[in-house]
Amino acid sequence: MTNERQMDKRVLGGIGWIFLVKLAVRGLGLVSVLILARLLTPEDFGLVAMATSIVALVALMRAFSFDDVRYACCAGVTGTRVSCSRSR
Repeated sequence: MTNERQMDKRVLGGIGWIFLVKLAVRGLGLVSVLILARLLTPEDFGLVAMATSIVALVALMRAFSFDDVRYACCAGVTGTRVSCSRSR
């Protein structure tokens, strides 16, 4: 039981650290946007906002890519529902 409790404490501690790090990253992002809004002209800030939106969209598209499925299929991993035609 002691090992399980130690593991539970470590897992909960890790979850807490991850939460704090994500919160800090979001906070720094907000602060940087506020600083940019103060320093840049409205036209320049709009350009930065559009570029940031495009980067976020590309990151989202990459997150939902199917490259991993294709690589797993072509590597011969069984259990995938994707058919892969490859020539040997």
